[in-house]
Amino acid sequence: MDGNGSGAFVDIEEALKSYDIATESFGQFLSNQRKQRSWSRKDIAGACNTTVASISRIENGQQVPSPELVMKIISVLNINILAGIRAYCNADLRCGRLISTADYFLDKNQPTLARIFIRKAFVVNKRHYGQRYNGDINRLVGRWAFAVNNYALACKAFAMWEKALNRKGSKINVARAQYDYGMALGKVDHVYEALTRLHSAQSIFHTMGMNRREAYTHWAIATILIGLGSFSEARQHYRSAQEYLSNDEWLYAKAGELLARIGEGERNVIQELQPLTSSSIPAIRGLATYAMGVCTRQQERWSQAIGLFEDLLRDSPTVQIAFSTHLELAMCYLITGGKTSAQQHIRDAEKLMATTSTTDILTLDSMASRLGIPISRPLPSRLFDPDWEHRATALMVMQCMDNRETAIHKQP
Repeated sequence: MDGNGSGAFVDIEEALKSYDIATESFGQFLSNQRKQRSWSRKDIAGACNTTVASISRIENGQQVPSPELVMKIISVLNINILAGIRAYCNADLRCGRLISTADYFLDKNQPTLARIFIRKAFVVNKRHYGQRYNGDINRLVGRWAFAVNNYALACKAFAMWEKALNRKGSKINVARAQYDYGMALGKVDHVYEALTRLHSAQSIFHTMGMNRREAYTHWAIATILIGLGSFSEARQHYRSAQEYLSNDEWLYAKAGELLARIGEGERNVIQELQPLTSSSIPAIRGLATYAMGVCTRQQERWSQAIGLFEDLLRDSPTVQIAFSTHLELAMCYLITGGKTSAQQHIRDAEKLMATTSTTDILTLDSMASRLGIPISRPLPSRLFDPDWEHRATALMVMQCMDNRETAIHKQP
């Protein structure tokens, strides 16, 4: 995938159009907000677990507060968060500090706030060095774009970061770039390019003894392989990931392994799935319930499978799980004669189509055709990518339906 052309620069600059940055410094902003609320410096210091001297230095422009302290101040004074962060962005002009602050907000799942600092870093870097981007800004743009589901832009930014590191970069940073780029490529269905980079990153992490990063990479590879229908290989990667994960992450990887085993044809995993379906973590509970529903459906216990899938939808699963669940329900209802219900689930799945994989979209298109439902939006252009091969999952689902074609036609 070509992410290094001149178009990438235009796309990134367009995406980073600035929010209005406050004209006053954070110190001035804090002083004004404090006085409006009749708070003393001692009041704020006590509420934020810091010293009066620190608050005084911040207001006088002698100290740049940490992002953690800024968020405490904003919370304590009940300040509009965007107004406070825009003022904070004026507190320090050094590019490195802006970059680390953007990373902080991305780690906190606050891409809107991170974008302010990425844009400021971009401006400062260009002003001081006369170049559009440095590697860290490419990385930040990629992280931000991934967080807001702009996977095409994330691919372009990560490709630029990877290219720069391949010329001059440590092995660890190269592996990080390959991991991030591979994750983004997987989201736009360039799965074979994604696997190439993820396997390379996994090898480097293994050599460097970075066990947790290696585990996350195994996990990412396994997720892609599930979509390709390579269940045996996916199971091996899920098991490798479990070696270095613990607690909730281990449980999620275990649920993935069980789903892979179901794909291989195992029917004796219900007992292992049962405890995961009552997990307090929604993502684990959703994946495990989905896997149990698939296993039940494969055993042709249609009513029980429908009940599991319907319960899962009421549990507010992730968008991807919800989409796949609607497809499963459509198939179950179609086979048992509930054509009206099947049509409704196809329409519900279509509403989520923009955020799903090519496999699921192909399955949706095939099932919609059988039910006489036109897809209101054109299918994504990635379906016609010459490098893309049909997913085994979609073919397996349709084969399952074909095997019961006679039964379907007999239903009223």
